[in-house]
Amino acid sequence: MANPSLADYLAGLKSKAPQQIMEINSEVPRDYVITALALELERQKQYPVIKASIAGYELPLVTNVFSDLRRIADILACPEAEISRRWAEIEKTPIKPV
Repeated sequence: MANPSLADYLAGLKSKAPQQIMEINSEVPRDYVITALALELERQKQYPVIKASIAGYELPLVTNVFSDLRRIADILACPEAEISRRWAEIEKTPIKPV
């Protein structure tokens, strides 16, 4: 798949590296809880993608996708050492919105 959606990426991540995604199944308040969780996980040197249902919102919140260089390299399909070059390359040809 040339340009997978975020939903496709998260499904793939959940199947191939479930330890890299933290899904919070209960509804959480929108203020500070997820940020506090992300900061605490970072303090513990853990960098999972966090997916949560936020009180009062229909769509889930997804955060921390770019918190780990290995994950960024995987998303960009390049070695970690090539992330900057690859990012600059793809910025030259943006994908049109749908």
